[in-house]
Amino acid sequence: MRELKNHHGFTLIEVVVTIIVSAILAVLLMQVMKGHTYRSYWPLIKMDQDLALRRIMENITADYRSLLISDLHPLVTLQNRINAGGTPPDGYWSGQTYTSSIQIVQNSCLDDIHRDDMSPAGEIRVGNANCKHPDDTLLKVTLAYDGEALTALFSR
Repeated sequence: MRELKNHHGFTLIEVVVTIIVSAILAVLLMQVMKGHTYRSYWPLIKMDQDLALRRIMENITADYRSLLISDLHPLVTLQNRINAGGTPPDGYWSGQTYTSSIQIVQNSCLDDIHRDDMSPAGEIRVGNANCKHPDDTLLKVTLAYDGEALTALFSR
């Protein structure tokens, strides 16, 4: 009777086939992962843009709080400062990322009241380009970047 030898290890054919199959799977995996890793940073970019909008609006709000204490016509002063880019020397946009692409969509008073017999209260509010009158009590500011917008209302 012939005794079977106990072989330990793999044959050369088995090793080559395993390497070829592994290489094919690695190439397929790289093709699939390439698209996902390329797009994986977009949520972080969008969040960073949103935070930049919020930081600028917080700077505007902080400036308005100080104007409420020190200025006779805080809405007029705030609107002029926003149009000029902020308080000197830094401005509202100072130290923020994406500042070159952030736009002021709206910076207008909403207190230009006109008589209208059709509305229930008999009057409607129409947006005015500039806060001109000391009686203006509502300023709407909207900032936008890449489809995202942030709006704040400032009142006296």
